[in-house]
Amino acid sequence: MSTPRATSSKQMTIMVTIAVVVVVLGVVLLVGWLSSQAGSRSGSANPATNPLVLPETPGDFRIDPNQKPEPTTMPLGSGQAQSVTGTYYQGNVKSLLVMAVRPVDQLSELVTELDISAARTVGDGLCGRYPTGQDVCVVRADNVGVVGVGLDGQTLEQVVEQSTTVAKTIVSQ
Repeated sequence: MSTPRATSSKQMTIMVTIAVVVVVLGVVLLVGWLSSQAGSRSGSANPATNPLVLPETPGDFRIDPNQKPEPTTMPLGSGQAQSVTGTYYQGNVKSLLVMAVRPVDQLSELVTELDISAARTVGDGLCGRYPTGQDVCVVRADNVGVVGVGLDGQTLEQVVEQSTTVAKTIVSQ
């Protein structure tokens, strides 16, 4: 028969061992979760691991077949973002010039970075004047921002709608 002191010591050893295992498991899970979160954020902005690609046919548009848009980086807020620019045709008519940017947290970041003036809400986007005098609209889907310029006399509402189609297609690729 064991003494009360020996039993108490065995119980204490078992409880300490269980506590250590729980703490180690918790730390491993926390590190794994943090790693996955950091990887998903940095991967979206890293052209080498996940380049931003313009869709060939968003909605009833098709990208200019003579262009091979390649992503570049640009300053955005206090960091860097990917950007890629292309021209879309509707039928045989040049219709929409877009610049897609990722990651974008808020439309106002693009408006500020691109020096768009007189920005106002139009539908789900912001529209204003680019320094070259063109009317532009900025929309966002997930973490992708799209700056659209109508080339075929579209209204701002139409540019917002068309740019949103491009942004949603990028996100779904």
